[in-house]
Amino acid sequence: MAAWEKHTKGIGSKLMLKMGYQHGMGLGKQGEGRLEPVEVTVLPSGVSLDKAFEIKKKRKTKKTKKKVHTVEPEIDLNVFEFINSKLVADSKQNEAQSSKKDITKANNKGLNVKMLHTHNKIKDEEKKNAKLKESLIRNKNAAKTTLDCIREKIAESDRVLKELKKSESDILNEKISRKRKSDIF
Repeated sequence: MAAWEKHTKGIGSKLMLKMGYQHGMGLGKQGEGRLEPVEVTVLPSGVSLDKAFEIKKKRKTKKTKKKVHTVEPEIDLNVFEFINSKLVADSKQNEAQSSKKDITKANNKGLNVKMLHTHNKIKDEEKKNAKLKESLIRNKNAAKTTLDCIREKIAESDRVLKELKKSESDILNEKISRKRKSDIF
């Protein structure tokens, strides 16, 4: 059984042994196949295959030159995170503008549902914000780029919280104005 299978049932090795595989021999009829398993490559999310292989190639050349470790792939990923955050921010801004129109058009039940959803989003965002702040404290001795990234996420979370609380107050104001109108008539 292979070393990596100590945490599994080893079904792959058992099947191969039943079919005549001998440990240390290559695969194939005459044992001419590969000896090592196919290497698994974990690619960064949000990156094209070309960019991922370019990053992998850079890493290999750095290993052969034995240079000091740099953080280039992380910078590339931060660019994508930056673009995604801008796209998400724009869509949230459009969503906030359309939600003001929705608030005035919604009936009382709809307002209550919107209020509940907004309140739940606020709770979730506050939890996320608290975890980010704990992470910042925990990583106070980490690299500057790591700390900057966490601070950016905290700032984004604060901005989202502010928008959600404004939305919540808009809903509440709409409910109050409707209550006053119903009291007048």
